[in-house]
Amino acid sequence: PGCSGSCENNPGLSYYTEIVSGSTRSVMANGIPNHSYESDATNPNPNSACEQRVVMKLPVNPSKGSYEVSNMGPVGLSVSGGFIFNHLSNQMGDLAVPNEGPSLDSCMGHSEPTCRYHYHDINSGGSCHQITPTNITVSGASCSLVGWMLDGFPLLTCLDAAGQPVLKSCYT
Repeated sequence: PGCSGSCENNPGLSYYTEIVSGSTRSVMANGIPNHSYESDATNPNPNSACEQRVVMKLPVNPSKGSYEVSNMGPVGLSVSGGFIFNHLSNQMGDLAVPNEGPSLDSCMGHSEPTCRYHYHDINSGGSCHQITPTNITVSGASCSLVGWMLDGFPLLTCLDAAGQPVLKSCYT
């Protein structure tokens, strides 16, 4: 589908690193997740995950601003090396998980036509974002860094003492 770079389905090719220098955090990845991907979807889509080198320059100390609606495409980068997309399936406002569910793998990700592997649901594929737990406790829950959002804020997943997600969707 017009993709370039390595399109081999190989988690061993994944690359992710971050460097903090002064007030800037540089997050670098190649878009290939470090876990098995696109191999167990109920109805896989025809797209492949191809290498997509990216460097995000983020503020180390982001500040809250006004709310902005995110565009389609990447809204962040996972520590797995894959992209994080928002909750939408298309610009008409359809939700991705119910609309694209059968094409999502067990990590709740898949590739889009420009070959970017991405996630729509982090909590359901939490074990796919393995990294040393971040030493952050929120309301008695243990939290781990999942990735970084484009505004510089960390994306965390938090589990209570029973191992259950603390943050739950309000979608009905």
